[in-house]
Amino acid sequence: MAEGHVAMEPPGSPRALAVSKIGMAAARACLLAIVALVPLIILPWLSDPLQLPKLQAMEVLETACFVALLAGLGPVELWRRWRSSPIFWPAVLYLIWVGISTATSVDLTNSVWGITGRWGGAPTLFAYVLLAFLAIAALEKPRDLLVAAMAALSAACIVSLYGLAQYGGWDFVNWNVDWVLSAFSTMGNPDFLANYELLYIFIAAGLYVFGWPRRGRWLLLVSSGLCTAAMWATQTRSAWLVFVVVAVGFGLWLRSDPAALVRLRRLVLVWGIATVVVLAWQPSIRARVVSVAVDAARAFGYALNISLPGVTSETGNSMAQRIWIWRGVAHMIAARPWTGWGPDTMYEDFPRYQAPDKAKVFPPNIIIDRAHNDYLQVAVDSGLPALAAYAWLLIAALRRALAAWRRATSPPLRALLLAGLAGGVAYWIELGVNIAMPASAPHAWFWLGALLVAAELAFRETSAAAEAPAEPAVEIPQG
Repeated sequence: MAEGHVAMEPPGSPRALAVSKIGMAAARACLLAIVALVPLIILPWLSDPLQLPKLQAMEVLETACFVALLAGLGPVELWRRWRSSPIFWPAVLYLIWVGISTATSVDLTNSVWGITGRWGGAPTLFAYVLLAFLAIAALEKPRDLLVAAMAALSAACIVSLYGLAQYGGWDFVNWNVDWVLSAFSTMGNPDFLANYELLYIFIAAGLYVFGWPRRGRWLLLVSSGLCTAAMWATQTRSAWLVFVVVAVGFGLWLRSDPAALVRLRRLVLVWGIATVVVLAWQPSIRARVVSVAVDAARAFGYALNISLPGVTSETGNSMAQRIWIWRGVAHMIAARPWTGWGPDTMYEDFPRYQAPDKAKVFPPNIIIDRAHNDYLQVAVDSGLPALAAYAWLLIAALRRALAAWRRATSPPLRALLLAGLAGGVAYWIELGVNIAMPASAPHAWFWLGALLVAAELAFRETSAAAEAPAEPAVEIPQG
């Protein structure tokens, strides 16, 4: 047969099966590269050494993954898998509205390409959502999910170790940044690193407490501990609070499972050791822990227009700053509620809508380019309909995963569901005061797709068990 006519082979022929198998293996390899290799990319000689190269690498790998899936599944089966996903319609509506907001943007160039250093244009938003659907199509078995988790956690350990080295005062790259004694690793900013670490703290924890895989469970324990230490070392207080809240919820969720509780105690011990070691390294960081209450008082005072105490490097002013930003963002949303201003264009018109008391909360010459709340960012970029579709997408995924959790019986699937749920909840909660960036956001979208795969496998498992023929009754002779 001539080259280029492989698709004409009968579906069950050896050659067609070989092409399908190679295509699916290549697709999974591309996804593994996105979660395990892309986070490690550093190109210090570029003006943007961390975000842009990661984004470009991800987009190249996504394209290769899509082509491999076409070869492995064919367009009809690929479409069927995507169409059957509970997030299909909300994703379609969200992306349609992103396209509309881009077409009506106040700055088409920035809406397409994104501003330097942020790269939040429409193609980036499309790439995030596509990653979830690539995972839905390419991951087929619990083993596929486990391999992806272990590969991603290996990268997370490397990222965490590098961040902890920075926190300890050693760095092999001469970064031109002012983060002193704070971990940012390969993410470019402590807040972005903290967001990334939260996801993997709980993915490792979910797998560990259900003891899957059986071999090398201690690696999951170590991974969760390293990610916890790096998260504390970022000095990102919102991430600290989210960690505590989700960790408590994690424990309450598992309180009725005796086997899981035994491992949970070890996990909490490791989390505690990681916390004590990091906080003991720098005496000043203990003051930053206390400053959570001080910052909250300042934010409360600012919201009520009460005179505020002075700001020091230990207390900070981030909560009041976010309230000030959100007030301006709310005015921008009200001005263009249907289509928004266009992806990544907020900084251009924000000064027209900002509150007049900027000097109360910000030093001079600070430019506000993001909402510091991903949900408000969606609304200001693409309008309230886009935010509704975005929320629908997340809620649909959460409902599907929770329904699968109630049905799942096998430890591997329960481990994967718990890992995806806990990690995802931590990430998406923290985005309420943070920014989705190319260094961290792809991981959350990948695991959103992986969570739905685990849910689908759980439903198939219960359906197969229900359809299995019952064992014939054995009649016991009398007498």
